[in-house]
Amino acid sequence: MLREPESALHYNTKQWLASKLRASETLSVVTKCASSAGNVRCNTDLTSKAAEGWDEVRVETFIDPVRPDILLERAGAAILAIEIRATHAVSDAKAARLAELGIPWIEVVAGGGCDKWEPGTTLPAIRHESALALKFCPDHSQPTYTRYADSATARLGRASESPTRADLRGHGERWRFRVVDCYPYLGPRERKVFSVYCADLDAHAIRLRLVDDDVVVVASFVVAEVRASTGTTESLRKVHACLRQHVEETFSRFDSPQMWLDSREYPENPAEVYSDDFMPVKYRRDANGAWEAI
Repeated sequence: MLREPESALHYNTKQWLASKLRASETLSVVTKCASSAGNVRCNTDLTSKAAEGWDEVRVETFIDPVRPDILLERAGAAILAIEIRATHAVSDAKAARLAELGIPWIEVVAGGGCDKWEPGTTLPAIRHESALALKFCPDHSQPTYTRYADSATARLGRASESPTRADLRGHGERWRFRVVDCYPYLGPRERKVFSVYCADLDAHAIRLRLVDDDVVVVASFVVAEVRASTGTTESLRKVHACLRQHVEETFSRFDSPQMWLDSREYPENPAEVYSDDFMPVKYRRDANGAWEAI
């Protein structure tokens, strides 16, 4: 018998979900829009399909070196991990390991309606990391990336067409990268890798593209573009201004003590950037939910 309240809540939620998932064939989750532009958090609900067609529900299965609370499998292959938060959010190391394994995952709150979830209804989640996950509502689907890119190029006195999703595959060669810890108004810290890619436009001009390289969901988003004659310190300074405005408009605070690094210093294993050895964490939430220095 579990007697410690938080442990009991975690255990009961885990067992309830596992039993209900064994009687279900599809799972959709509801999350909140990730936009917090202008210091205002969007409260729009987003529904995404998380998994379907599983034939096995495992509890506390060990996948070196992590142990998801619940793992959905199909034909012996993991298709979704479910993490239940009682006291601590999913760690960056665990998120990185799941990304390395190619396992989509969701994080739900112990209790919080999850201990009463029934098949055929949406499951409330605080995080959904998958190529299928919706991150922004229609009103905020491109504010950070496309609209900001337009304003950045306008400040530089150059017109630029906003890149399309198909164009995301043609970034060019990575020139510089920078690791930034971003602290949202709601939710856990997000460690992001922002890369600057360089591509030749013609004999006299290059395009520097600032990209949010999301290692966890294996996706990338264009933040801004700068056109220049060469890749110089001045060009990088313009890109840096774009990055700074982006994180200031999107997050409560941010920290990036390492400066811009050469592409040759990019880790062979991208998950290394999530370790404290690569860059120490500076802030954590206090008892009232505010960010405080560690």
